Amino acid sequence: MGAIAGFFTLVLGLYSLGGGIYGYFAQDSMPSLIAGGISGLVLLLCSRYVRIKVVAGIALLVTGGLLYRFLPVFLDYKDWFPAGTMCVLAVPTALALLAYMIWGKKKPKKA
Repeated sequence: MGAIAGFFTLVLGLYSLGGGIYGYFAQDSMPSLIAGGISGLVLLLCSRYVRIKVVAGIALLVTGGLLYRFLPVFLDYKDWFPAGTMCVLAVPTALALLAYMIWGKKKPKKA
């Protein structure tokens, strides 16, 4: 289950980083570069260490922030790029991270 959450987090991190770079060059938007770069890099780092539940929580927090930012834009304007695709990637990522945090591998108890 941790591998699935890590994969979704990796994909969302790459998309967020790429979206920030795209926003900078297409719209000359420095906030897109900064926000997309930071969230993308954090998610990429989290994807590597997602089996540590604190790191999975950080990834879930960043994913929730991305959903908080892009879901209202998508619902208002029905624009699939970038808001719709970000939502399509963020929802399964959040669900996978949440499932891993609830039902993921537990640490064995020491005897």
